Amino acid sequence: MRWLLLLVFSVFSILIPWGSVSNAAEITLSSVSATTLQNAVDDLKDAGGGTLILPTCDVNLGSSVIKVPGGIRIIGRGKNTTILRNGMFNFNKDHYGTVGDGLSRLSGMSIINPMDRKLPELLFRRVAGARLDNVYFEGRYSTFCNVVDVGYLIVDNCEFNLFTSYGFYVFGNNTYKENIGSLDAAKLLGTMNKGTTVVEDCMFSGYYDHLMDGRSGAHYMFRHNVIDYDSGAGPLEGHGPTTPGQDVNVGTNCIEIYDVDIYQQDTSGSAGILIRSGVAAIHNVAITNKAYGVALAVENSPYTYPRTTSDYPVYHQPHGVWIWNNTYQDIRFGDVDVVWDSGDCIQENRDYFLRAPSLQQDGFAYTPYPYPHPYRESFPVPNFPEEDSLPPSASSSTPTSDRSADANLNDGSSSSGSSGGGCFICSLTGN
Repeated sequence: MRWLLLLVFSVFSILIPWGSVSNAAEITLSSVSATTLQNAVDDLKDAGGGTLILPTCDVNLGSSVIKVPGGIRIIGRGKNTTILRNGMFNFNKDHYGTVGDGLSRLSGMSIINPMDRKLPELLFRRVAGARLDNVYFEGRYSTFCNVVDVGYLIVDNCEFNLFTSYGFYVFGNNTYKENIGSLDAAKLLGTMNKGTTVVEDCMFSGYYDHLMDGRSGAHYMFRHNVIDYDSGAGPLEGHGPTTPGQDVNVGTNCIEIYDVDIYQQDTSGSAGILIRSGVAAIHNVAITNKAYGVALAVENSPYTYPRTTSDYPVYHQPHGVWIWNNTYQDIRFGDVDVVWDSGDCIQENRDYFLRAPSLQQDGFAYTPYPYPHPYRESFPVPNFPEEDSLPPSASSSTPTSDRSADANLNDGSSSSGSSGGGCFICSLTGN
């Protein structure tokens, strides 16, 4: 084992919901540099995983990339106490392996990068699960954080003051759940599945073209957040496919956005939310000073415009998007609109609905996943099934998924969603 100046090394056992991890280590550093930080991570890897505790500090890491295998947590003393400058963190199972329970965490610090960065500040790649919490970020990036085929990622209680094209860019495992002729995608709504990224209780300021974006079968929830940013496009969206028919990058599977404030200070020519693929639930969102509130589009590249009815359905296009109970202020063109010459390929009451999902009309009812996210407390090793059961059909009296058809689900009769206007299950069956 490497010799580290004034560190404390201890062995203990961690209990988790699906078993225990023994011989997990804890290292406490008394001082920080890029070298001591990386050496401590390597020591934890040798010990089979564990936690690295950082001291009170304000240090420059010299543009170093800290390479972290799955199964290691890095914890600071607080946003105003542990301050790291010019450093990046790469949690990467593919390159650095995984140890212990495979869970990763970055918490309790400030990370400040004043220089333009071509590399992401953060990468979470195929780790079993991860949590990013109670961190203040400030910096300039091309992409701030890539999330690639993780078990799950929970981001909570963070502050972001960034100048970036992409904020969180979420990639799934490149598997697309069909949403036309099938309920496979709709069943993801309100559930926690392998690969889901959840961002909650966070503050965003600065410049963003795409604050939160998805691709390659991504599923994300963005909830209970405030976006008050200077300028940029986006900020919330989901990409469609890049190469139709070849599945190089399939479209986004599922997006859930709710209890969010979106305010742009500069005049914008873009939408607050842009859906280009898959299914979505968008509700209780306040959008101010945008060209559009919520926009829907067929992916704009490399397709030929304009779209006509004969093109329907376009490969991985939006279908099954529910939009309700939102507020729009200073929207110049349309609160909810179809853009990019998508033609008749995206139609109200067939592909999108200005109401909540309804068991009677849509074949399932929707309730959000529990908030605050329970993984913030339990931080479990994931145990996701290969395939979840389908939601109950319109005639089913016994729920078959965790989105049970019980009394506290919105069946379309409440004030938050009108019972009229279109039938999703009819669009699937042709009735």
